[in-house]
Amino acid sequence: MILIPRDVCVDLDQALDKEWLVANGIGGYASSTIVGINTRRYHGLLVAALEPPVGRTVLLANINEEAEIDGRTYYLASNEYAGEKIQPTGFVHIEEFAIRNGLPSTLFRMGDSLLHKTVWMEHRHNTTYVRYSYLEGDGECCLILHPLCNYRDYHEITRGVFDWDFGVEAVEGGCKIKARADSEPFWIYASPDADFTHTGVWYWNFVYRREVERGYTDKEDLYLPGVIRVVLQPGEEVTLIASTEPPEETAILIEGALEREEERQRNLLASAGIGIEADKEDAASPDASEEAFIAQLVLAADTFIVRRPILGFVSPEGTPILESPSSNPKPKIQNPKSIEVPTVIAGYHWFTDWGRDTMVALPGLMLPTGRAGEAEEVLRAFALFLRDGLLPNNFPDAGSVPHYNTADATLWMFVALERLWQATGSPQVAQDLYPLLMEVIEKHVSGTLYGIGVDPQDGLLRAGEEGVQLTWMDAKVGDWVATPRIGKPVEINALWIAALRLMERLAISLSPNSKLKTQNSKLVTLARQAEESFRERFWYEGGAYLYDVVDGPDGDDASLRPNQLIALAMSDLLPHDQARLALSAVREQLFTPYGLRTLPPDDSRYVGVYEGARRERDAAYHNGTVWTWLLGPYFDAVATIEGDSAAHAEFRATLPRLRPHLADAGLGTISEIFDANTPHTPKGCISQAWSVAELLRWSTLQEL
Repeated sequence: MILIPRDVCVDLDQALDKEWLVANGIGGYASSTIVGINTRRYHGLLVAALEPPVGRTVLLANINEEAEIDGRTYYLASNEYAGEKIQPTGFVHIEEFAIRNGLPSTLFRMGDSLLHKTVWMEHRHNTTYVRYSYLEGDGECCLILHPLCNYRDYHEITRGVFDWDFGVEAVEGGCKIKARADSEPFWIYASPDADFTHTGVWYWNFVYRREVERGYTDKEDLYLPGVIRVVLQPGEEVTLIASTEPPEETAILIEGALEREEERQRNLLASAGIGIEADKEDAASPDASEEAFIAQLVLAADTFIVRRPILGFVSPEGTPILESPSSNPKPKIQNPKSIEVPTVIAGYHWFTDWGRDTMVALPGLMLPTGRAGEAEEVLRAFALFLRDGLLPNNFPDAGSVPHYNTADATLWMFVALERLWQATGSPQVAQDLYPLLMEVIEKHVSGTLYGIGVDPQDGLLRAGEEGVQLTWMDAKVGDWVATPRIGKPVEINALWIAALRLMERLAISLSPNSKLKTQNSKLVTLARQAEESFRERFWYEGGAYLYDVVDGPDGDDASLRPNQLIALAMSDLLPHDQARLALSAVREQLFTPYGLRTLPPDDSRYVGVYEGARRERDAAYHNGTVWTWLLGPYFDAVATIEGDSAAHAEFRATLPRLRPHLADAGLGTISEIFDANTPHTPKGCISQAWSVAELLRWSTLQEL
């Protein structure tokens, strides 16, 4: 649970920095601030994934709520309009905001009356519920709801015109809306016993202050199809439903919908071995238990795991087969058909599923949460998309053709496979994928896209070409790449060596046949050459740490960056004394309680605050800005170099600084990045998969 008291809710300077989000498991979501003022173009009460998990479209942007009690009207909503106007000022009636069972709830006080509002989504449906419960009052409450609608891609902005009248058709308790002739219809209605009056008017010039800060278009117009009225007696409730499914389909879901979602959330905790009592503590409180912190991360983890339809194969018995058709031996298949498989949304609000983020986040999101089966599905499914030895970098919002500009996503897949093996005790998935994994190794040895390939002189992996971003430091605006890192990046080569080591073990575990013996001999030769070259080439004596890139266009890059942590976490890759010195340099100059800086403050390129228009922000993105996900590799390195107990103690010491962040930015989750300068203000996505995953992995890796 996350609890926000009244004094914070009525202070807009604080309240507008606190956002909530619920997801539906297919890419759609609902999100806003705790006071209901939308501060981003990405906010909305129904942002539907019309082509799951993408095609995200803002349908119901917000609701202006009024309550008439004993002859007095209380305006409960709040909006920001051009000219810094907040109207109405319904936030003054908020008694408390909370995240309970992963769901946002608001308690309004109007004199002696109390109205409780809860928002949630039907899992795996583009359906949002907003329930209003009239808890206490001396008389009836006439609740008047003004649903403010839209129909646009969630990256865009709508400007209304007087002659654009959404197609509105009345239904019981609400309406069917078809914004344009070629638009998908959606429905907004209240149940039970609600009346709908068609209006069809525009509300003009809403301002999204976070878009102002980001240098984007900030003003939008929203359409009011009509007004919904319902009279409540004390103890009664009404639920507004916004859905892409017609009422005859959603009506059967309304009964028990909230209880069903709360039970699903409790089951998530149970699958992770967390007691449901943990969610009754305020996880952001200084006095909260570590279990409450983990419980909140478990619930946050679920929001990233979604389903994506792929072209799979079906056995003669009708069983889905996710092995690639290039597998050896090939499965007996019937005609291809669409099969839904889990994947990982990289971050909210604007990311889709990315190969790198999925592979980095998978162990933390799925293994500690009792979802090893889904982890296996993800790995098998992503293997279907291997091309030229590479996994996709990302699946774009528009179109179905993935992008392959990544040198590390595929290598992180080997890490995910190994961690799955360690967690389950079974190498089955890795063994099944062995032929494909060998193709990956062979493609990297012979050379593949974007200059990715092994240098035969030293066995190290080179990558990069002008105008392409291939590592996780991938900021790019137009043709300008902020951190190109062309050459032989340190973490890419550490991951390459880790992949070769895993393949050695797999070849031994599979079979003693002559072919695998020959392959293993080649793998051993490749691994030993790369390891020896790594030790010789990457140690930077002048700084007592590792080069970030060797053999770049301008020579070796001695920038002190956290990328070396991937190598420091690998045992026997470096002499112990060198590893200790490198870890000390990283700890002293890059470590913060919220993550690792991407450059030290004394570097001339260092940017301490992530702000401004896109080019300014991307220049800072990996040049100082703190990334939380790097805490995972950092503590891995501490464990490798200083021992498990030292890593455990340092992680425990970090938690008190991290815990309050659960009540800031994205409530109950972890932000993508933080400013490099104190006070390390959270920035970027309010909820990032690998930030949550690496903290969750380490929270459960060590016995807290």
